[in-house]
Amino acid sequence: MNIKLTSAMDPTDGYGYIGESLALALDKLGHNVWVNPIKIWYRKENLKERTIQLMKPNKPDFELIIMYPTYEFQGINKNAAIVTMYEANKCPTEWAKKLNQLRLPIFAPSEFVRSMFKDSGVTVPISVLNLGIDTEFYSKKKRSYPEDRPFRFLTIGKMEPRKNISTLVKCFQNSFTLNENVELIIKTRERFLSSEVRRAAQFDKRIKVIEKTISEEELKKLYYYCDAFVYPSLGEGFGFPPRNAVATGLPTVVTGWSALNEIPGASKMPVARLRPMPACGFSYGQESELLMADIDEDKFMYEMYCLATDAEYYNKIAKEVYRTEQETWEECGRAFVEMISK
Repeated sequence: MNIKLTSAMDPTDGYGYIGESLALALDKLGHNVWVNPIKIWYRKENLKERTIQLMKPNKPDFELIIMYPTYEFQGINKNAAIVTMYEANKCPTEWAKKLNQLRLPIFAPSEFVRSMFKDSGVTVPISVLNLGIDTEFYSKKKRSYPEDRPFRFLTIGKMEPRKNISTLVKCFQNSFTLNENVELIIKTRERFLSSEVRRAAQFDKRIKVIEKTISEEELKKLYYYCDAFVYPSLGEGFGFPPRNAVATGLPTVVTGWSALNEIPGASKMPVARLRPMPACGFSYGQESELLMADIDEDKFMYEMYCLATDAEYYNKIAKEVYRTEQETWEECGRAFVEMISK
């Protein structure tokens, strides 16, 4: 099949990572793939060589758009669909309006996103296309409780307010005394760390910050270096970092809401309350109407404490995570082709 993928093409961000990963999976499955980068979100230097080779036009049987719906698309194929997502309980009015105007079927990456768009007044057909995980790259490692070194918690992400990093730092510091043998490693990008978290890391040497863009190979090494992954995000449409953590066999703790609640193998913490999402450019001034979830901090702290201090409990959770299976990108590609062939 001839497939055109019109997508953000910077794999260091979620949409670009989806675009490249799905393109390579479809190519591996034998389809003729045309990668059409969206110019405002394109970093050629970050792409794999094969992805760049796929930037040759074909006569598409189907076009898949992977991008925000508010982008001004041009010349969409008559057979097309869009992959997009939002992280609150509803999307802004502008998003719902644009999705209905586009009249494209939506492939939602989670049941949460499908329901969210429906509750937001989106009337076009919505199906769930489960995205993939690179389980060859993020392969499983058998874990056991570390006896002779600090217990290492890890979190990874672009630490905008939605990621709830301040709550994570507070819960870490309240869970353990200064003399307990634990560490929290925060991996983020340049200019995303709040002054509050920066100050905490300055005065608490157990908190280690990696504040720069690194290669995916280096990211993978971080997963293998640490003992547990913690991710109290307020809301996710899919959530690659915790899924990648599970793929490496890493005990993983997430907020039990949004698409995070759908991650196999992750420990889901109860929600304390729903509250307005943090203001951002994609809230369109409607943040008071768009709700996200605060994790139950007491339950979260208790889970962190048990993982870091109870070897029997940690080893039990590690074995359960090791047995967890997730869908691959090839399986995602096959499901996509089956859906568009109907």
